[in-house]
Amino acid sequence: MTARRDSPVGWRDRAVATAPTPDRPTEIRALIDGSFLWGVAVDFRPWGIDLAEAVAAIRGCSGSCAIACSPPGSLFDAVGVVEPSIDLSLRRVLATVARRRGHRAAGAVELRDVRAELATISTTNCDHAAERRQVAAAGSDEAELAERVATLRGELQTRRDAGMDVEATEQRLSDAVAALTEARTERLSAEQALDQVRETNRARRDKRDRRLRLQDRERNLEREIRRELADAIYDEFAAAVRTLPGDTSPGQSVDEYDGDDVTAALAVLRLLRTATPAVLAVDRFDTPEGAAHELGLPIVRV
Repeated sequence: MTARRDSPVGWRDRAVATAPTPDRPTEIRALIDGSFLWGVAVDFRPWGIDLAEAVAAIRGCSGSCAIACSPPGSLFDAVGVVEPSIDLSLRRVLATVARRRGHRAAGAVELRDVRAELATISTTNCDHAAERRQVAAAGSDEAELAERVATLRGELQTRRDAGMDVEATEQRLSDAVAALTEARTERLSAEQALDQVRETNRARRDKRDRRLRLQDRERNLEREIRRELADAIYDEFAAAVRTLPGDTSPGQSVDEYDGDDVTAALAVLRLLRTATPAVLAVDRFDTPEGAAHELGLPIVRV
């Protein structure tokens, strides 16, 4: 057992360092079934504590065990739990580490401006199908009425030529002409509304196109910045990889890294040297305490 045992009374009140010293990782404390453990590493395997329970304890959630330690930071989800199936976005993680160390990329100001402009551009629907349908319906009504007017005029002329009474026909024709005039007015109004919507939509499409261009620029800048920041500390990462067990070749850049994600995560942890423990579920070190001293941070072995 790498951790020391002690009385659990007041175990949470013992001082916890806020950062590791250059030659020794921060010590942590754990309470399992009434047993108090403390040291630079604790091994949960004899108690059957699994990975999920260990992570919950580090996050401060109550359960079968408890750990007094510094709370996990933003990179804990990425590299704080090292298991065989870990899936690491190396460039993204290294960029985050570089930011924490105060590195700034050349494109950071432009990215900020792009995001500020994006926040001012709202997108709305550019569809004008409803207006087109209104124009079509009005045009159809007008055409039907125009045909009725033409029919009534023919009927009126026929009755006049035959010397028949035309009063009723004249009234129907007058009503049809009035309806046609109203339909023509509605069609013209619908066409004007469609023209206005089309004009508005042209402006909306311009804004939408501008937004798409800005979003594309934002993604490109994010990639450029991640690459620049990751490159800024890659030599340190490569040096950390070379100190770890195994024969991984880090190369000169993220693109040249020829190793597994477990090794990469361990190297990042060595760079971070946090006071928060890492959960180790892989056999890369002889003992949990050896892993703690090699990586420079407290270890919870599961």
